Amino acid sequence: MTKPVIFENIPFLALHISAANMRDGSNTPDISDILPSVRERGIQQPIIVRAEPREDKQGQATYGIVAGRRRFNCLIALQMEAEQEETDATFNPLVPCVIIDADDDAAALEISLLENFARTDATPMQEYKTFFALSKQGQAVEDIAATFGLTPAQVKQRLALGNLLPPIQDWFEGGELDAPSVQALTMATKKQQREWVKIAKDKEQRTPTGKALRVWLSGGGVITTDAALFDVSKYEGKILTDLFGDSGQFACVKTFWQAQSAAVAKAEAAYLADGWSGVELITGWFSKWSYSEVSKEEGGRVFIVSDSDSGEIEFHEGLLHDDEVRKLRTRQAKAKAQESGETVIAPPKPEMSGPQVNYMDLHKHSVARFALLSRPDIAARLIVAHMVCGSAHFKMEADPRRAQKEATHESAARNPAQIALIAERDALAPLLGFKAKDGRIFSDWSDKLSTASVFAKCLKLDDATITRLQTFLMCEALSVGTGLIDAVGSLCGADMNEHWTPDDAFFDIMRDKGVIRAMITDAASKEVADARATATAKVQKATLRDYVDGSDTRKPNKDFRVRWAAFPSKPYRKIDGCPPALNWKRMKAAFKGLIPAK
Repeated sequence: MTKPVIFENIPFLALHISAANMRDGSNTPDISDILPSVRERGIQQPIIVRAEPREDKQGQATYGIVAGRRRFNCLIALQMEAEQEETDATFNPLVPCVIIDADDDAAALEISLLENFARTDATPMQEYKTFFALSKQGQAVEDIAATFGLTPAQVKQRLALGNLLPPIQDWFEGGELDAPSVQALTMATKKQQREWVKIAKDKEQRTPTGKALRVWLSGGGVITTDAALFDVSKYEGKILTDLFGDSGQFACVKTFWQAQSAAVAKAEAAYLADGWSGVELITGWFSKWSYSEVSKEEGGRVFIVSDSDSGEIEFHEGLLHDDEVRKLRTRQAKAKAQESGETVIAPPKPEMSGPQVNYMDLHKHSVARFALLSRPDIAARLIVAHMVCGSAHFKMEADPRRAQKEATHESAARNPAQIALIAERDALAPLLGFKAKDGRIFSDWSDKLSTASVFAKCLKLDDATITRLQTFLMCEALSVGTGLIDAVGSLCGADMNEHWTPDDAFFDIMRDKGVIRAMITDAASKEVADARATATAKVQKATLRDYVDGSDTRKPNKDFRVRWAAFPSKPYRKIDGCPPALNWKRMKAAFKGLIPAK
């Protein structure tokens, strides 16, 4: 700051929210947690202000609030309470304030954002607006990062949001667009953004989001720069950069493959010049198990395998197919015998022909499966191995649990049941060769885990642990948003209230006053709901929160249950407008007599 700060008690009516406050213009904040304290003790922590004249108060000293918006809103609430009491006294208490330099916009912005960072609920768009304002004041990215304890890359990520069209910014700030989609759109040109916005506004078209959006931007496939064999700095095509990842994305898949293929051809020529007997180019799946390692001197070849989706290239040196290896060993045996003068004995022909192998395979398949029926302990271990590694006939993936709003994602992550599930995953991961930091116990092609190796690990585990693993893996794969969730919850006697209570994210997305009134009826009474019938949704939600969370005058209603959160789900109006209840309706006949009536 350019001038010393001043401490002063300022009349409440001389204060207003400054335009430098990062939350200026945003929705009225939730003050329920601090209002009782302010009502009883007043403002204890000084509000940070600066002198800001107002046209409606000519000749009066007025101050704009840079930091302390929630405390100021508590005073507004107390002013409304005083007006309702219809007293003659004017509500104008003295408020403890710190006055900063009125001309230092950068300092005001820094103070506003620093205080809100301490609360950890500033939105990315609010951070962008403040960082942008600071950069306009002449502050470098490195200086902004140092001020707020961030890395320059994190500051650049927020500033990248400024390249988005206003509708995209509004959708992101309003929670209608998720973070992965926004990150992808920071790579798009203005033309691409306009085309995407047009699609998003067209209800007849399906809007590409997330990974599908990245594919849409490149015209097919998502290939990142870390897959390139060539020098990316010399690449003549366009590279999309979102600043959120460690690598960029090639804008044109066709142009990428032209450069990548040239690099592969150069590598092929180098291998041949180095004396390898041959180089084979393979696109897609490469079954390495059908090959054996053979040295360059013995005639081993190089296999270059490309993945058309990811653009990645794998090099396998010194391999020959098993059939070729058998022929090679036969030739070597003959040569050795001739050198020693021994009689060359032709190796015996394979005792089984292809049809014979197929015949026995099918019969053994039947017999082994029949035997497995009587060994559920072994079957359980084999199931776990297949669930983890997958096979030609068995593929399983964890549900991605995508959230439409960032607040929803954060709320779901804080759910005690989700936290317990993650703890269970981290405890089980080492049993299968994973680490807790991997964040999963599902295999992928990069893990190089075989079903046989995982099966062998499972055979060493006791039945209780296998059942625990099997159960968790099924939990991971259970799909979000299906009637099966209601079936499982009902069969297992799940109670949402043991792990969840309506939170800020829940109330923020509540809009339907009719539904809110129905919830008030369930939580309080019909009389209370009717008394709030003409009130705003904000007032109705505040009333509902009083009965859910409890207030100074009442205890929380622990028996209250949100109907949507019941097992099975129940609607507040017509079932067609309640997807969870509709999903259950479509399948509940299959569970008739299996789920106890409540």
